[in-house]
Amino acid sequence: MLYALKDLMRIYRVKAEKSLSQNFIFDQQLLRRIAALPPGFPKDDATLVMEVGPAAGNLSRALMSHGYKHILLVEKDLRFKPMLSQLKEYANGKIDIVFDDALNLNPKWIPHDLQIFNHLLIIGNLPFAVATPLTLKFFEAFDHSSTEHSFFHKFAGNVEMVLMYQYEVARKLVARPGSRDYGRLAVLAQTFSNCQLVQKIPRNKFTPTPLVDAALVHFKLKPEMRSRHIFHQLEKFTGQFFRHKNQTNNLTLQGRRPVHIAPEDWLHLASSA
Repeated sequence: MLYALKDLMRIYRVKAEKSLSQNFIFDQQLLRRIAALPPGFPKDDATLVMEVGPAAGNLSRALMSHGYKHILLVEKDLRFKPMLSQLKEYANGKIDIVFDDALNLNPKWIPHDLQIFNHLLIIGNLPFAVATPLTLKFFEAFDHSSTEHSFFHKFAGNVEMVLMYQYEVARKLVARPGSRDYGRLAVLAQTFSNCQLVQKIPRNKFTPTPLVDAALVHFKLKPEMRSRHIFHQLEKFTGQFFRHKNQTNNLTLQGRRPVHIAPEDWLHLASSA
C-alpha cells in the first residue's frame, strides 16, 4: 500500500528546499489533468515517459494511473530516494529511477533491456530556476540526435514535452514576432518545436506558495529539426541581436528589428552567417 504523499513527506521529514527552487503540487485533480497531456499521446510499449524532478512522486502516480507502461524518473534530490523506491516497488516494473541532475541528460539512463522505444514524452513540474536552461538542453540534444551520445538517438517517433514554467517565462516561449514578450527564447523554442501555453496554474496550487503564477507549455519537437547541428550557431547568432532587440541592423537583418523577424527567418539568417 502506498501512503498519502503528505504523510510520506512528514514521515521522512522532507520539506521543499528553497535552494533547489522546489514547489510541490498535491492537488490530485490538477495532477491528473497534467498527466493527461498531451491528449492522445501513445501509451503502448514503444513509449517512454521521462519525468524530470518527480520529488515524492506526486505526478508519477498520476502518470501510472493514466496508463503509461514505462516511466523513467530523474531526480537530483536524494532525500526523495526512499519515497521513490517505495513507489518503484509498488509500480510492478513500470518505473525506473535515476538519481542525477537532469541537465546531464545521459542516454545511459534509458534501461538497457528496453530498446523498443519509439516515442518519448518528457514531463515535469520543473524547478523555476532551472526550467529555461534545461529546456535549451533538450533542444540542443535533439539537434544532435544523430549521434549515439544524444539522449534522443533512439527515438524516431514523436518527441513531445509538457513542462512547467513561471507564467512570464511561458509567455516568452510562445510569444509571436512583434509582441512584447518575443525574444531569443521564443526563436529557439519555436525553431525546434511547435509549442503552446496549455494552462495557467495559480500560485496557490503549489506548496510552498511561490511569488508568481506558473503555466504548462506543450512542445512537439519538429522532426525536420532533428540532427540539424544548428542549435549552437542559432543560439549565438540570435544572442548578438536580441541584446538590443529594438535596434535595426541594415547589413545583416536588412533593416528589420529583431523582434519582427520570424523564427524561420532567424534560422535562415543563422544558417547563412
